[in-house]
Amino acid sequence: MVLGAVALGGPAGALAGLRLEPGWPWLVDAIVGGGIIAYGFVVAWQSRADLGDSLRVAPTPLDDARLVESGWYGRVRHPLYFAVLLVVVGWTLLWLNYLSLTLLPVVAVFFRVKAGHEERLLAEAYAGYAGYMERVRSRFVPRVW
Repeated sequence: MVLGAVALGGPAGALAGLRLEPGWPWLVDAIVGGGIIAYGFVVAWQSRADLGDSLRVAPTPLDDARLVESGWYGRVRHPLYFAVLLVVVGWTLLWLNYLSLTLLPVVAVFFRVKAGHEERLLAEAYAGYAGYMERVRSRFVPRVW
């Protein structure tokens, strides 16, 4: 289902004639959207490097992991989610259709709920997590959200 939504929100949607026409050339969308996607991948790569051995797919922290507060984790509490949000924004600009426009709020709400759950688990696992949340106020987007 997700892959179908991404396909219709992307090249398949463009081929099906679902593309919105904002009044400027598609090349502008491609350059800006592609640049944002590339930046999202850079943020993801750097965040992964910052996290090191503490990276985990499941929301529960590893028993022997340390609380990472440097690099991207010194700017936002969930930089990997920020990276995904950047890719979705870039994808939306690149393919610009109604379905791609719906992807961003869906992904944002999903990460907001997931991050809230993770932060409760992290606060239980790390005594310094409350202080970290005070120092790093942005959950996803630096100085914004």
